[in-house]
Amino acid sequence: IQWIPGASGVWRPHNVGEVLIRGAETELEAELWHRGETRVALGASGTYLDARDRTGEPNVDGRRLVYRPEWSGTGRLLLDLPLLGGIETGWQYVGDTFVTDANTKVLPAHWQGEVRWRRPLSPAVRIDAAVTNVLDARARDFRDYPLPGRSWQLGLTWSGGSR
Repeated sequence: IQWIPGASGVWRPHNVGEVLIRGAETELEAELWHRGETRVALGASGTYLDARDRTGEPNVDGRRLVYRPEWSGTGRLLLDLPLLGGIETGWQYVGDTFVTDANTKVLPAHWQGEVRWRRPLSPAVRIDAAVTNVLDARARDFRDYPLPGRSWQLGLTWSGGSR
C-alpha cells in the first residue's frame, strides 16, 4: 500500500500490486571526548533505498516508488561546556524524490540544518535558543508543500515546584 496525495490534497492509500524494495541503513554514535562536564559527541545515519514498481504496467514498471528517496541521511555534533552550556548542530539530507508514478516529476534533493543552544541558569531554570533551517533552504517534502524557512526560537524552561 502506497499513500499518495490526490488533486485535492487528500492522501489516499493505493494498492501497488508488486514492488521490490532493497536497501541498507547505517548509524554511528560516538563520544569523541568526555572530561568532567565537558563532552563532544558525534552522530550520523544514512539510508540507501531502492524501492521499485514491479507490476508490469506500462510507464511505471521498474520505476521508483513515489516519495521514497534513494538516499537520505542525518548528522549531529554536540558540544557540552560547563560555562557556556550545550551547543548542538544537526543536519538532514533528503535525495531526489519522485512525485509521479512514471517518475516524470521530481522534488530536488535538499539539505536542512539547525543549531541549538541550551544553558542551565539554576537547577530549576534553563534557557534554550535555536535556529532551524539555518541555510534558509527552499525545499519541499511533498509536491506543492514548501517546508518552513529559517526560524528563530527562544525559550525559558522552569521545572520543579512543590507538589
